[in-house]
Amino acid sequence: IRTALDNNSLQLMFQPIVSLHGDPAEAYEVLLRMHDEQGETITAAEFMPAAEQLGLGREIDHWVVKNAIAALKQHHQAGTHTDFFINLSVMALKDETLALLIMQSLKEVGLKTSSLVFEIREDILVDHPRDAYTFISSLKKLGCRFALDDFGSGMSSFAYLKNLPVDFLKIDGGFVQNMATNPTDCAMVDAIHRVGHVIDRHDIDSAALDA
Repeated sequence: IRTALDNNSLQLMFQPIVSLHGDPAEAYEVLLRMHDEQGETITAAEFMPAAEQLGLGREIDHWVVKNAIAALKQHHQAGTHTDFFINLSVMALKDETLALLIMQSLKEVGLKTSSLVFEIREDILVDHPRDAYTFISSLKKLGCRFALDDFGSGMSSFAYLKNLPVDFLKIDGGFVQNMATNPTDCAMVDAIHRVGHVIDRHDIDSAALDA
């Protein structure tokens, strides 16, 4: 992983977030990939746990933010005013330099902070509630937005939803994949959808999104 950072073997991919109404994509999820010495592609879910154990989470987060903002600038220069959804490691919650990096990078390219939506997984929220709340609140003050990822997987999902200033819900794929044939899954998705709209949260199907 250290070699991948030094040799620029990391890559960002951009997966469109598409409306069920068939409208053109107005947002993309930023996906991190790494290429090994054999040229094989490794997903973030496969290498990020090891990266965090090696203390490389912060460095990777900074790399992702800087390169995502550079790519976002290219989209806007081409006339595509889109938003990027960005996953960060658990290390980001205690990274006091990240907000400054975001502000400086956006200022350099002339983009609004609202174009960035940062994702926090529900399991990270459960393990680090205070750090997550502080992190979200600090970046919200800058104008960034947040999505709660894998929502519905935890025991206290709705309690977190009530108290956290997030803008989007990415419903856990385990509920969405079988909702057409499983009445319980369908009822769970419907409940999340209804509650989310009551408190002004937008819901996104995460079953089709690669973390």
